[in-house]
Amino acid sequence: MLHSTPSWAKYSLVRLIVGGAAVVAATVVVQLLLAWLGARFGIRRAPAWVFLTYAASVPTALAAYMAYTRYFEGRAATELSIQRAGMHAIGGVLLGLLMFCVTLGTVAAFAGVTVTKGAGIAAIGSVGISLSAAVSEELVFRGLLFRLTERSLGTWPAVGISAAIFGILHLVSPGAGLASTVAITLESGLLLCSAYILTRNLWFAIGLHFGWDVAESALFGATMSGHPDSGLLATRVTGPIFLSGGEFGVEASVVALLWALLVTAILLVAAARRGRIQAIRFGAID
Repeated sequence: MLHSTPSWAKYSLVRLIVGGAAVVAATVVVQLLLAWLGARFGIRRAPAWVFLTYAASVPTALAAYMAYTRYFEGRAATELSIQRAGMHAIGGVLLGLLMFCVTLGTVAAFAGVTVTKGAGIAAIGSVGISLSAAVSEELVFRGLLFRLTERSLGTWPAVGISAAIFGILHLVSPGAGLASTVAITLESGLLLCSAYILTRNLWFAIGLHFGWDVAESALFGATMSGHPDSGLLATRVTGPIFLSGGEFGVEASVVALLWALLVTAILLVAAARRGRIQAIRFGAID
């Protein structure tokens, strides 16, 4: 049974704040609780427990988002429909894995990439972290910020606003600067928006986000957004910052940017051909 929407909850900004708070709270509370339990039993840093700590927040974040849409938007969360969800999620994961491998391979052709034996089973913790980040960030940035902004202003302003905010928030990451912020904005922000625009569901964007992150962290053990990760392999990238991404990681390199822009263009062209682009609506902010 769907619920009628309160009059004060019909404004996009209110919905963004309420929905974002619900998803973040559902994610953080579970992670803090399990981290506390892990500390009590001396297993907080055990790879399996790290995986559980982060992975367990995925269903609660999804449930919080769906509860928000039901009670504050008066509708079912069709963007999380299970119809073709598996196909979209798996397709996104495969594309994310492929994109990172092609990016790293291209960087290796022009700079220095050293791959050695990594942390083995400890990489499972990075899998959980990547999964939680992909789900929670896509719910907030594409499911809420982009979708609600598009509802008010149309597709292109929503793409620009959500991508810019996504990039700016990465300034808090170690090694971040102007170059990395621009790269994340034009690369991840645009790419993940285009994934949502094409499919009009969040599963493809979640899968794409997870595929890239899990390849960079859990598989290759490379620095991601300034954070060194434990992976099955250990990857060190050297060379000019514009190729290696410097301390921030490969995603801040011009190579990652160019590949991401290429894929973004392909997805947006496909979306346009399917009539998924909404016209700009000036003065429609609510």
